[in-house]
Amino acid sequence: MDESSPILCGECNAPIKFRTDGNGQTLGACPVCGKEDGLDEILREVARYKVDKSLPPGTFSGTTVRHGGVTIKSPPQRRYRWIVGE
Repeated sequence: MDESSPILCGECNAPIKFRTDGNGQTLGACPVCGKEDGLDEILREVARYKVDKSLPPGTFSGTTVRHGGVTIKSPPQRRYRWIVGE
């Protein structure tokens, strides 16, 4: 996942297309499902995706850990609106 990796729709895995609206804001949209967001939101989501992908497998897969008599259940696997191609 380097800087030249394409940004993809998290649902369709299609490369997103960018455009500028009438106010000069850059928007990205999936050409398959039509989902659209501003560039800032897309970049935030991609950053979350990259961080989660850098963690060991199973970190966010709904695993249960007992620690000091307390059961800790991690959240289920997260779904992303926008991801990075490999």
